[in-house]
Amino acid sequence: MSNPTSALASTNQQPKFSGVRRRWDALPPVARSLVGWLGLFAGVVLLKRDALLLPASWDESWAVLPGGLWLSDNGFNILGLVYQPQWYEYGPGTYALAPVTWMTGIVAILAKSATTFLLSLHLVHMAIGAIGLREVYRFARPVWSPTASSGLVLATALVPVLNAQLGFMYLETPIFTAGMLTINAGLAGRWKRVALWGALATSIKASGIIPLGAIVATSLMAPPALASLRRSILVLLPAALVGLIPILLGVVGEANRDLTDVLASSSVQILRMPELAVALFLAATFGILSHRPGRSPSHDVELRLKLFAWQALLFVGFYTFTILFVVPIYVLPRYFIILVPVTLFAAWDIGVRRFGHLIAGVIGLMLVGSMVFNQSGTFFAERDDATSVGLESSNAYVGRLLLTDRTLDGAVATGDPVYLSANLWFRTQYPRLGYVEAVPGNVHLLIDLDIDQLPERFVVVDAEFNLLASETFETLDTMAEYRPETTQLKLDGFTARYVTFTRKSG
Repeated sequence: MSNPTSALASTNQQPKFSGVRRRWDALPPVARSLVGWLGLFAGVVLLKRDALLLPASWDESWAVLPGGLWLSDNGFNILGLVYQPQWYEYGPGTYALAPVTWMTGIVAILAKSATTFLLSLHLVHMAIGAIGLREVYRFARPVWSPTASSGLVLATALVPVLNAQLGFMYLETPIFTAGMLTINAGLAGRWKRVALWGALATSIKASGIIPLGAIVATSLMAPPALASLRRSILVLLPAALVGLIPILLGVVGEANRDLTDVLASSSVQILRMPELAVALFLAATFGILSHRPGRSPSHDVELRLKLFAWQALLFVGFYTFTILFVVPIYVLPRYFIILVPVTLFAAWDIGVRRFGHLIAGVIGLMLVGSMVFNQSGTFFAERDDATSVGLESSNAYVGRLLLTDRTLDGAVATGDPVYLSANLWFRTQYPRLGYVEAVPGNVHLLIDLDIDQLPERFVVVDAEFNLLASETFETLDTMAEYRPETTQLKLDGFTARYVTFTRKSG
């Protein structure tokens, strides 16, 4: 039986490293785990240092962060938050039951200023991300060498969509980490931990049940079959109960969207992540073929390949079911990050056994090079044409958020009535999101701008190319009785503007 990483593993036998290796192995497992996590945490902070003092991003601004700030201002009343309006009703209750929201509330209580709040919360999320990356290493290490396992960690961290999420204060990084903890507990046969981590992942967001379902499905047919089935039901039960809580409380979100458009858009989101798409295609295509003679994987590798297959199938099944029968949500690039490490593992292992180290290595280096190159890209779009969906797949969001901050500052400072899209409005209602020092009295929702009763003078902000803002400008441009004055700002290839409309005298 061949080991695709045997050449890498042999380097660990070199005498010059043997003393370091012996000292490392002599450390207690808890100490090795802590040191490994600290190293990864330091690496993530270094990698994402530009994100540390960023203001809140798109979904952070109207979901997790407002909920956490509401908890800090209202005696940590979780039940009260549950019944607060959700984002589409301009309230903070969107993820009232998510532990990430509660964690945000704790940080908000401890960190009073906007600067300390954002810095502390960014560091907390980076620490969580470092745990997830440590679990990626643990996922690969039983079957790969330390060098190859570390390579998987590095490749995982460089995938642009996951790299970007490591700098966000949202849900996907915690789900990624809880999912990897679930998977590794299952591979180790620690089923109580599987139930615990799976329930935690599901409580963060319903899609957290995907890695739990994948590890249960992978082990379901292990003998004896009846005991395996009973164990699987017991392991899934806590997550299922957690998932039912929002339904029992009647706080499931709503969305009035065209089903055909949602399905069509969601089905092509993988194309926004070409590196992951290539790895997924290679793993899926060649994984279904029979093994070449003498190149069958070991039992432990086979388990991980089955896990990859189940996780991909459950991902498609979960979102198809959700769109058709629960709520028509768009599948966004960030949702795919729970597939990243297992997909890269499967693509490399299958590629080596199918094509050999040389061809697989060349393809792998090309993909990693593409990842590095695309860290600041927005994929298939000019920067100003990229939506938040495209920006959240790369580090280009940094410039956009800083530009939005400056644009809002300028618009609010005019003292005139300022009309904003819903997301920008949220960013002015919670000062600790990093955009305003206090809630400004001259800010209004753009949806409340009455075209038939316009003020004598007012401002409309177009900082992130919102559709409602664009439609409003088209209407206002036809009104000859108003004189527009445009203030345009630029940063890192992005542009934004706010336009002051003044009624002409006479």
